[in-house]
Amino acid sequence: MKPDLFCSRADSVKNDSYTFLIIPRRKSSVKKITLSGRLLGAFAVSAVIVLAVFSAVTLDYVIIKRDRAEVLSLRELTEVQENQIATLSEKNRPVRADPGDPSGL
Repeated sequence: MKPDLFCSRADSVKNDSYTFLIIPRRKSSVKKITLSGRLLGAFAVSAVIVLAVFSAVTLDYVIIKRDRAEVLSLRELTEVQENQIATLSEKNRPVRADPGDPSGL
């Protein structure tokens, strides 16, 4: 029988862990961090979720800013068009005859 085939649960947990060594530039002790594979996977999934939420919020913000700019430009255009309509209506208004004018125009 091979001993590799019958490894205990503790051995498999040890094999499913990742060790990170933090080596400082200055003279200080080396820090050793050991994380399980599940925890590392949870960190990765959490990072993806946070990135997706941040992207959605950023996209929503950009769309709102664009819509506000469009509304402002349409309001300005409406004001200009109202002024043009008022000017044209003043030019095309028929001259009313003076009631005291004998010519009747």
